Amino acid sequence: MKDEKEVVKHAVLQFMGKGNLDRYEDYIADEVKVHCPSSWKVVHSVEIDKADQTKIIDQEYANAFSFSEMKIEDLLVHDEKIAVRWKGRGLQTAPFFYHHSSNQSFQLEGLTFYKLKECKIVEVWQSWDMLGLLNQIGYFKPGLSNEIKRKSTYLSTREKQCLCLLLKNKTARETADQLQLSFRTIEYYFENIKDKLGCESKRELFQMARVLKSHRLLE
Repeated sequence: MKDEKEVVKHAVLQFMGKGNLDRYEDYIADEVKVHCPSSWKVVHSVEIDKADQTKIIDQEYANAFSFSEMKIEDLLVHDEKIAVRWKGRGLQTAPFFYHHSSNQSFQLEGLTFYKLKECKIVEVWQSWDMLGLLNQIGYFKPGLSNEIKRKSTYLSTREKQCLCLLLKNKTARETADQLQLSFRTIEYYFENIKDKLGCESKRELFQMARVLKSHRLLE
């Protein structure tokens, strides 16, 4: 039977270090909450709720980064909380949200705080340098911002409103109700948006919408 330290070690070394999300639900509570620094909003939400959403984000990291080394430097326990200081290095081997694969190496170190209940993680506080990682993999190259700006100019005001509601997890029908338009009109808008932004799926569209929002291009 696993204990709380083993749960946290698994999260760091397997989920993050090896990108192995097998048995995710055995370690992460359904109602988990993850808190990230405000600077992370350039990539994804800084407050993530529920295991189905955290798994989507964790899968994105697992797909994009291949760690050649990941180790735990310190692990401290206090009541239901565990603090972990970790260090790792590796390569970006696949796209990270909207950013293309750079095959650039990176080094990371940080602190992550976990709260556990009944040997499952129920809350996480991340504290590491996301902007440093993005800089190492070339996320902030000028060409990226220029491309995003160019594509955003093709969007109408209504299309931007649709993307903002998509980021709030509104369905097409809920978007239609809020904008007082027909469901078919909203579907038409989303097909146009996909064509304009070069997105082939709703997942890609959601990721692109996050990037546009982070650059204040949906206002």
